[in-house]
Amino acid sequence: MTKKYKRFCINCGKTGLSKEELFEGLCFDCYQEKNPLIILKKQPIIHLCKNCLAIKTKKDWINTDQLNFYEKADKLLNEDAQTYFKIAPDITAEIRLDKSSGIQDLLQHNTINFEINYNGKVHNLFEINEIQIHSAKIKLDICENCKGYKSEVSKSKIRIIAKKRNITESEIEEIIRLFKNSANIYKDPNLYILSPILSKTELIFRVSSIDFARNIANQLKSKFGAVIRESIKFVDREKSKTKKQDLNILIRLLPFFPGDVIKYNNNLYYIISIHENNVNCFDFKAKEIKKFKSKQIINGERYLLKSKLEKFIITAIYKDEIQIMDLKTYQTFEIEIKNQPHLIKINEGTEINGFREGENLYLIPFIIEGSDVKNE
Repeated sequence: MTKKYKRFCINCGKTGLSKEELFEGLCFDCYQEKNPLIILKKQPIIHLCKNCLAIKTKKDWINTDQLNFYEKADKLLNEDAQTYFKIAPDITAEIRLDKSSGIQDLLQHNTINFEINYNGKVHNLFEINEIQIHSAKIKLDICENCKGYKSEVSKSKIRIIAKKRNITESEIEEIIRLFKNSANIYKDPNLYILSPILSKTELIFRVSSIDFARNIANQLKSKFGAVIRESIKFVDREKSKTKKQDLNILIRLLPFFPGDVIKYNNNLYYIISIHENNVNCFDFKAKEIKKFKSKQIINGERYLLKSKLEKFIITAIYKDEIQIMDLKTYQTFEIEIKNQPHLIKINEGTEINGFREGENLYLIPFIIEGSDVKNE
């Protein structure tokens, strides 16, 4: 009977290996260390238009926007994967950009991280599924379409800012979607949009139509309760020898969202809803719902985020008072019913949001629909 001998790795000395578990005298770990399955040959470079987020390829510029940038960038990087990496036979690899920083930060930095996930079988024996982290270089440029912007054409600039806060990624996506949908409806072959110049605090669009710019501004006013200010200046352009007008529209997004608590005129308000240029609030002092115009309340300060509200539960209801308990600290409070006329249709076990400020306890209206609204 033939005796089977066990072998060892000539590099690390690992013993008890079969013939199939050795590769050129090495165990799999040592073999992979000396013969990497993925080797970075050169750092990827993403040439990006700083105006419209188009990506430059060897042949042309590929149009992208806030909604599909990562999808298209990943596709282009994967198409050129062999240019950047040496990949072993029978190994498949996929590149994915890091999306955690968001588009706004992308234009502020000269690199972006990405991961390359590679998998397959080595010598038809060992299954591999691993990830490496690398970075790509960002080079900002201006694409041909944006270079083709004609200064002699009447133009409008739309500048969108948020009062005392950054513009959120979801707001940016919604605004860009609004521009795209409106452009499709507008159906003007001469309409062009240079969009957008981004930073954490503002968006800047340039469009060729004053009517289109005003239409966009009104939609933003309706959707976000934004405050709008526009100015027109007449300029003589040397090439055309005619006087044309430039429209500048400043759109200020409110510093708060529905569900936030704000401080305005030394009083606390809970933001119920924002529609067009109306902001419905609950006045904690007067214990009633009030309506403000956006331009009135835009200077209100964000006092407490919706996510920071505390949760309470009604534990008992008596003739003259309500007992509630803080669900985090289990501390109980007794409140006179006459001081909380807004707490309607409540029962024992009802959960309600609120917050504390010193000795004061503020509770959010449990039911607000159908309540009387007072205009301010």
